[in-house]
Amino acid sequence: MKLQVRSRKRERGFSLLETVLAAALMIVGIGGVMSMFTVGANKNMSQGTQASRCTEYAQDKMEQLMALSFTDTSSNTTVVPTAATGGVGLTPGGSVYPATFTANYVDFVTEGTGSSAAIFTTLQSNSAYERQWSIVANATDSNIVTITVTVQSLQSVDRGAAPLTTLVSMKTKF
Repeated sequence: MKLQVRSRKRERGFSLLETVLAAALMIVGIGGVMSMFTVGANKNMSQGTQASRCTEYAQDKMEQLMALSFTDTSSNTTVVPTAATGGVGLTPGGSVYPATFTANYVDFVTEGTGSSAAIFTTLQSNSAYERQWSIVANATDSNIVTITVTVQSLQSVDRGAAPLTTLVSMKTKF
């Protein structure tokens, strides 16, 4: 029988130095990608928080307007809770973002410090969100109005556009 001798020249592996260099390069690359991931995740979280609050504040205003009587023309909906007088109720009028706002059809939301509760105000200074709404009478049926509520964050996230939410609903007399 003939013994086969294997040649060691064909069996080459990686040296310890090559392995350490490859690992170091991979760590540097992963570190760069992870920092980009962290920045992106934080910006998405901030944008998502603002967008969620825009939606929440739009829903709050829509509920406030939908709770009014169809013939209400005097309730003040720029304050929370709704005041019985001093406003326009469901009188047709108003505008929605980006149009200039109309008195009695706009309010501003300032996030309270240390509390999740927001402060609703008729003043724009130091506000975080602007809410505008419009009431439009139906041209063919006087028993229907269309209510549109738009909430715009007054704080943009970095250089991106500030979040905006628009809700539209119809209210009937019956």
